[in-house]
Amino acid sequence: MIKYFWIALVLLCVLLFFFLVHEVQREEALAFDTYITEVFSVGENTFSLTFFKSITYLGKSKFIGFGSILCVLYLWIMKKDYWNMAVFSIGIAGGDVKRVDKKSC
Repeated sequence: MIKYFWIALVLLCVLLFFFLVHEVQREEALAFDTYITEVFSVGENTFSLTFFKSITYLGKSKFIGFGSILCVLYLWIMKKDYWNMAVFSIGIAGGDVKRVDKKSC
């Protein structure tokens, strides 16, 4: 019974993933994104603006790269887990691939 629960959960996650990919490729704002933007809209020179700029910095390539190096070093030196180190590295590298516009090629 538990086995079928996990299979159903994985299939649900895969379907959700493909739905989100489809929505992102349409290049329109999702209703959820619009709602969150309205809820957290902040004025200039406020604590909220400073806070959200700091949170945005966590998504920059330099910060993610530094954190990834620390994680890979931990997996390599402390855990000796080469398989997870490789999978993690491939996942991070693949997640940082930029979209290439076909018109510019």
